[in-house]
Amino acid sequence: MTIGHQIKLLRQSKGLTQRDLADTLYISYQAVSNWERHQSQPTADMLLAILEKYHLPHDFFITQSGSKCC
Repeated sequence: MTIGHQIKLLRQSKGLTQRDLADTLYISYQAVSNWERHQSQPTADMLLAILEKYHLPHDFFITQSGSKCC
């Protein structure tokens, strides 16, 4: 499972729109859309911000790579 797909599943499991997630991270919703569509990758800082904001373990994006999210 790609990071973009993991972000999308996480976002949906929290009932958030792309804009909602973007607002919590102080970025554009287009950035979130690009991640989810595999047009770009979030930076390490953005991944850390997601982990901290949603109280996820630091290995979340690694351990979730082959399983269902959330």
